[in-house]
Amino acid sequence: KTFLDNIENFREIRDDKKVRFIGFTPIINEFLLYKMLDFNNEISETQARRMIWRALVNAGSKGKINNNSFISAIKEEEENYLSQTPRRYVIAGSISISQFSKLPVIRTNNNSVIIFEKILKKGFRDEVDELRKNYFFDNKPIFGSYQNIRIFVDAKTVDDAIDKAIDDFDFVRGVWNLRENNTHSFRISGGDPKPVNSFVYGNYFTIHEKSGKLAADSIYTNPNFNQTITPISLNSKEVDDMQEYLSHIRKLLRTTKYKEKIVRMITRYANALDSSNFSIVFLELWSVLESLTGVDHTNGSYSTLKRRTAFIFEDTTYNMEVLEQLRQYRNEYVHRNIVSVEIEKFVYILKNYVERLLFFHLANGKHFTSLHEAVKLLDSPTNLEEINKKIDILTFAKKFRGY
Repeated sequence: KTFLDNIENFREIRDDKKVRFIGFTPIINEFLLYKMLDFNNEISETQARRMIWRALVNAGSKGKINNNSFISAIKEEEENYLSQTPRRYVIAGSISISQFSKLPVIRTNNNSVIIFEKILKKGFRDEVDELRKNYFFDNKPIFGSYQNIRIFVDAKTVDDAIDKAIDDFDFVRGVWNLRENNTHSFRISGGDPKPVNSFVYGNYFTIHEKSGKLAADSIYTNPNFNQTITPISLNSKEVDDMQEYLSHIRKLLRTTKYKEKIVRMITRYANALDSSNFSIVFLELWSVLESLTGVDHTNGSYSTLKRRTAFIFEDTTYNMEVLEQLRQYRNEYVHRNIVSVEIEKFVYILKNYVERLLFFHLANGKHFTSLHEAVKLLDSPTNLEEINKKIDILTFAKKFRGY
């Protein structure tokens, strides 16, 4: 009730009789409402938060927003969404691979299909060219010298289609970038900073029907687009190696009980390294590291994160010290807004830790029933004498219980 009261205080009826909300308070409370509500498992977080906002607008257009009006509106949104039948959409965009490189069609486990093209198929291209007349772009390429992509997905709404297409391709792109980035443990850039990732999106997406006709008269822009990034030329051997690596990662995931979480962490890793703002990159990578070690803001601590991360390295003491330096920098930036001139170095050091933990889970996930169980291994002692002592104690406990 308190959250709805706060939102109601910022509700306003415009001259055209439509509802609007003033300031940031309604946005903050919308997020908090999402945390309080239970949605059908079929509804993603992004879709749920859109539904909450529409419910607030609908309830507010009929009068004062209160518990009854909001609950009625959100139930109607959920019922309408669940009653819809999925349909085929196509998302068009581009990726920083030379348009002269030849890549195979990629099929995902979600019945999505990713097609790469030198030139966007004519029916789609005509629609995009017409749409662009209503938008102004001060940089290129639009599709230009980048490889064009079309992602076919099944979804109930246009917004769902965009989310699903990007999620599906972000995993593929994440694996490609993981393979590439893992070979670079250090970098010092001159001039304007560039993203760590080599495989990044062009500057926008459009959404279409299967025929090529636009499904929405909107351009979905990429906030991380960097026009200084030149496309990568890939020969057939390099393409084959990338596909083989993708197949290898998928094979490892098939035996992992908590594969959905690892897939999500790979996509978060990829998204973090798309930005050329290294302060943002650092914080997003730190968040991925917290997830990989099973630490969050409610149940974790920095000591747990450091201990669990350092466990996978031979020299745990040294790595604990490095992680402590990263922790101190993270706190200086978050609490005092201090940005180090060495931020790129910090990003690469942190990136290396995230990658090693990703590989740990990919290689060993088959031995555990959950992420929670897997990170418990990282709480184990690293000294052989301590490990043997722990084994002896557990063996005695088993004997004592009569097992």
